[in-house]
Amino acid sequence: MENNRDPKRWVKELRGRRSAARPVPSQATERDPGHCSIRITHSDGKNIEVEYVTLLANRPRSYENFFAIWESFVVPWGVKPEYRKPVESDVSAGTQNLKINVTLEPYTIAYCTGPEVTDACTYVTLPPARAVTAPSSVTIAADEISLQKLVIGYRTLYGYLPRRYGNWVGLWRGLASPYNAPKPLARAKPGNASEGNLVMDGLSLDPDSVHTLIYFMEKSRTSAAAMCTFRTPG
Repeated sequence: MENNRDPKRWVKELRGRRSAARPVPSQATERDPGHCSIRITHSDGKNIEVEYVTLLANRPRSYENFFAIWESFVVPWGVKPEYRKPVESDVSAGTQNLKINVTLEPYTIAYCTGPEVTDACTYVTLPPARAVTAPSSVTIAADEISLQKLVIGYRTLYGYLPRRYGNWVGLWRGLASPYNAPKPLARAKPGNASEGNLVMDGLSLDPDSVHTLIYFMEKSRTSAAAMCTFRTPG
């Protein structure tokens, strides 16, 4: 039998079939990253607001998705959660307020894509309210300001000994640079507490004027680590 098909048309159809057979690579988006995620957007003594993102086409309420909550830093597998909160919506990504009595302990919130705790696929931890975050840098601030006295707050790294290592704070009038400033109006040395307050008193500062505080790690002016400016009361 004679083949009356157009050869060019046949080639186009073959190319189309090959193109259709190729797998399409996954293209994750901000709302569909290719995995589930959860984050805390707000918390207080009685509420934790979470934002969750699940896979597209997921119907959380219909598919019995829920939040499992423990007083723990991690998911304690095999332990019944203190709170179990069903997802209230069939939207695959959204926010939900979890009403629980938040104590000073850490909390772990896991998102479960089915009715069992072993369906947990992502989690987030709320740090304990009484936790103290160690400073990650040296800082200085003028906490109390008068023309005769300054109370200066400082923070150094965890376990650091400011006095032993020769730290000091200098005060200058105006917007001073640590690298070419004149003689300071006053100096103060911290103790060996890694953070605390310094007092400069017996001062005679000009009213309504800008001053600069600079924190140095050693005697050299090039060891400046932090600085702040403030204005005296008028």
